[in-house]
Amino acid sequence: MNEKNKSSITIQKNSIQESNFSGMEINTLLEHYQNGHYDLAESLANKLTQLDPNHLLCWKVLGAIFKQTGRLHESLLAIQRIVAISPNDAEAYSNLGVLLKALGRLEEAETSYKKAISLKPDYAEAYSNLGNILKEFGRFEEAETDYKKAISLKPDYPEAYSNLGNTLKELGRLEEAEKSYKKAIGLKPDYAEAYSNLGIMLKELGRLEEAETSYKNAIALQPGFAEAHNSLGNTLKELGKLEEAELSYKKAITLKPNFAEVHSNLGQTLKELGRLEDAELSFKNAVVLKPDFAEAHSNLGILLAELNKLEDAEISYKIAISLKPDFAEAHSNLGNILKDLGRLEEAETSYKNAIVFKPDLAEAHNNLCITYLESNKISLAFDAVISLIKMNQSFETKILFTEVIKKISLQTWDASLSESMVDLAPRKRIS
Repeated sequence: MNEKNKSSITIQKNSIQESNFSGMEINTLLEHYQNGHYDLAESLANKLTQLDPNHLLCWKVLGAIFKQTGRLHESLLAIQRIVAISPNDAEAYSNLGVLLKALGRLEEAETSYKKAISLKPDYAEAYSNLGNILKEFGRFEEAETDYKKAISLKPDYPEAYSNLGNTLKELGRLEEAEKSYKKAIGLKPDYAEAYSNLGIMLKELGRLEEAETSYKNAIALQPGFAEAHNSLGNTLKELGKLEEAELSYKKAITLKPNFAEVHSNLGQTLKELGRLEDAELSFKNAVVLKPDFAEAHSNLGILLAELNKLEDAEISYKIAISLKPDFAEAHSNLGNILKDLGRLEEAETSYKNAIVFKPDLAEAHNNLCITYLESNKISLAFDAVISLIKMNQSFETKILFTEVIKKISLQTWDASLSESMVDLAPRKRIS
């Protein structure tokens, strides 16, 4: 999903407490924060906490600013300070959960959200945030329950509807997911992430034109939404609009230069456009940005093979397999390279590995059969082509079957001929 269950630190009006500060100082602090003047807000909040070390609102503003500016550990310390000052503050525990999730400490985040709910049973945001955690754990049914609880407490909560849509999609309940996304958009017509998530689902349903429209709506609302530009590119590519897809990918890269997946997607499109050298550069950018990106290494291997750089292709496939040992297609493609390099025994092993990980990968069965034929392992070739016929009765498979039968016939003929020659040879008479 483009919307990665984003949660933000909340600062509710009831956070404002009586203090020695003037109302003007507090209002100025909130105005700076709400207008995105984080430097001014941080400076003023630091000044005020020196005067009153236990002022909750100042610490909440600092925690939010630190998170917004990527200083997660500082934000965590600020929120932990709030919890220490006010151990019954449900909002503080919910905000603590947000920070812990951002730091990857999901079990602790779950505990914090549950503590927030125990302190405030009608806390819709905490239920939605808890749902986000449960979804990341793959506990989709529990996540669904929490999103629905959030919605029951706050029926006009668009983020909960969008997150519910994501979960229903994971559960395979696509029609319900579509309704949730549309409900989110109905409540919040400028909700770019919901449009994008709806587009993803429509694309999976094969409704590509509708998906295209949904992505374009998301981009119109949020022109800097790199993920939506990427998703639009994927849809345009499937629609055969390759030049438009290229433009979408390049826009995504302009907005987010380190977005490895987009570089790889651009490489695929350039390859289909026949611009192989440009495609090679895009795939290499992808693996530089994300060295553990197995699919990009594999895609680079395919491209290098087309450029007849077989040894380089071999290296790329082997990296992909080292990163993702069950990557059947990479095993199969490596087999193709090894076969072309004349290393038939190694190719045979690669095809067998591919079939182990993906028994219905017809290309691996087909190429394994061809390798057996080239190695003159006719009985093994026969077994391989029979396996292939069971899953794929294409014209090419029938031709391969014919080739195997010819080889068997020739082998039988050669054997019969040898026996006949023995029979015809003059025998020495024993006296």
